[in-house]
Amino acid sequence: MTSRREFTRLSLFLLGLGLANCTQTPNQPSPNGNLSSEDAQLRIWWMLGYLPEENEVIVEIVRGWEKESGLKAELRLVPPNTISQDTLKAIDQGNAPDVVFTTDGNFDLFPNLAWTNKLADVSDLLNPIKYDFFPTALQAVYYGNNITKKRSYYAVPIAQTTVHVHYWRSLLEEVGLSDRAIPQEWDAFWNFWKQAQNKLRASGRKNIYGLGLCMSAVQADTLQIFEQFLEAYNVKILNEKGQLLLDAPDARQGIIAALKQYASFYQDGYVPPRAVEWTGAGNNVSFLESESLMTLNSTVGIPGTQKLERNQYNQQAAERYFKQIVTGGWPKKPDGRRLRLISTVKQIVIPKAAKHQEAAKNFLSYLLQPENLNRLLKEGSKGRILPVMTPLFKDPFWGKPTDPHLASGIRQYQQPNRPSYTVFHPAYSLVSSQNVWAKAILGIIQQDLSPKQAANGAIAQIKEIFAQSR
Repeated sequence: MTSRREFTRLSLFLLGLGLANCTQTPNQPSPNGNLSSEDAQLRIWWMLGYLPEENEVIVEIVRGWEKESGLKAELRLVPPNTISQDTLKAIDQGNAPDVVFTTDGNFDLFPNLAWTNKLADVSDLLNPIKYDFFPTALQAVYYGNNITKKRSYYAVPIAQTTVHVHYWRSLLEEVGLSDRAIPQEWDAFWNFWKQAQNKLRASGRKNIYGLGLCMSAVQADTLQIFEQFLEAYNVKILNEKGQLLLDAPDARQGIIAALKQYASFYQDGYVPPRAVEWTGAGNNVSFLESESLMTLNSTVGIPGTQKLERNQYNQQAAERYFKQIVTGGWPKKPDGRRLRLISTVKQIVIPKAAKHQEAAKNFLSYLLQPENLNRLLKEGSKGRILPVMTPLFKDPFWGKPTDPHLASGIRQYQQPNRPSYTVFHPAYSLVSSQNVWAKAILGIIQQDLSPKQAANGAIAQIKEIFAQSR
């Protein structure tokens, strides 16, 4: 993942363009010459990208929309760690922006704003082009509204991610193992990495671990990875009506089995000890430093760190990207069926209190034009996140990718998939923010709880969260 030190360089770039960088307050001078927030005909709050190109492309798209529409926009690039709170504060103070984008909005901010009737309905924008979207993408923005007691489209989906498997082919080859021999059966798949660790250590690599799995209660990856384990064990937490399904006997047993297996990887010494403390890109660093033989990540950004401009100075990075690092897929579930992947859908919303809703929808309609959205994902995000609109696959970059990591990531979406549980009920966002699953895992690892005790505690906490949300 790109270092946050990029912020300094980005800030200088943005000052050159005249863009507002909301590092302190939403009420800074406007980016567009003498245009103030009060004068703007569209106010856009966009999460500051991890890559410089992400910011450059959205700037160009906004300028293109201004030229086509004849309207003026105020674009603010807001740091990831403040955009949610800044948005809530602005809405509460009656100064809502017209358009909001944050990559984490689907986890907490957007489902809760929809639930409390604070988002504009965008059905009129999506319905005419609904068949251009993957079904899961539309399902992910079909939020419940606790005031109207109805569901509707309250966000515009623009991209998606899921959890990918990354591993070092070069390290496997050191001990005579081939990635062609990686099993597709659930238990055999995980045992393969254990055996590979044992062989690598026997060959002299004493500090390598077979599994770079997140165990921390402060990293979102733990939740996203462990929820795939719950899927593997056929655990259903919620139905599409937002009703808890935790009292089903097979749900409890599945949770116990998933917790037992996940925690055992750490207990048996196949996960780096620091995994219980990882923050941010901890697993990324562990993998790239060859401490972990394999890891799981919610984008293809890990190999992307090695995709540098081809020249005589970057030959080793090119070797790592195209030959040594591999992006693979998940194994089959323990029952032998294909694993259903959880699709995290990136979304844009219009607050209901926005003063320029017509202009906001006009801008989003412009953004959803395939050539514009393609630029955002292809040139801006560099293929780290994937399209949710089928017309984009007419571009060979997506439709016939030559990039091995992108090709593997796209193949994963041919598997069954579902959206995050938060679209079914916003209370599930508290399961994430309170780190319920991570704490259950750590309870087994650090407090010697049995998997059954940890499961019972997690189930009780989730039930309490939902009881308080009524």
